[in-house]
Amino acid sequence: MAKPSALLLLLLSSLAVSSCEAQDRFLTPEEIRDAETVSAWFAAHGGNAANDEATFFLDLAERAKHSEDWSAATKAFGEAMIRYPSPKAIAGYADAQLRMLGMVRARNRSFDAHAGRDTKEAFDYYRSAMAANAVLETLDAQSRKDLQNKIDCLAGYAAHGNRTAQCSPLRAYFDAGAK
Repeated sequence: MAKPSALLLLLLSSLAVSSCEAQDRFLTPEEIRDAETVSAWFAAHGGNAANDEATFFLDLAERAKHSEDWSAATKAFGEAMIRYPSPKAIAGYADAQLRMLGMVRARNRSFDAHAGRDTKEAFDYYRSAMAANAVLETLDAQSRKDLQNKIDCLAGYAAHGNRTAQCSPLRAYFDAGAK
């Protein structure tokens, strides 16, 4: 049986999408993976396009993250980022998705088959979060540095395939099944 939080998120996201009058302004997760598309979205919609639904889902995501419910956190961060692709929502989505996928890959013993694609997606989302921050400037200096370290780490992983690199995205992904 599905967790109540997952069912609630599914119901709320269905209602929010069907009732949203500005649905044409939404980006898809695939579009958000492209940093240039995110920059263009902000050029077209401005930095003031945030809405209550995005804030609602970001709050749900933070609660799910705090309770380490990575599936619910991924879903909620995803719902927040399509409504308003803030650096926090996009990077939160990448972080939560890496942990969730790491747990799935550990359970299925399928890291070798999926690690390249999974980490490339996270890399793209982190780059998009940085692009969003270039417009919004909402991340403090330490958060920008942490985000850049994640980007550099995953770029290094893509180039060299070093699974033992000690950076937060790779630890989150490869160590997720250890708990």
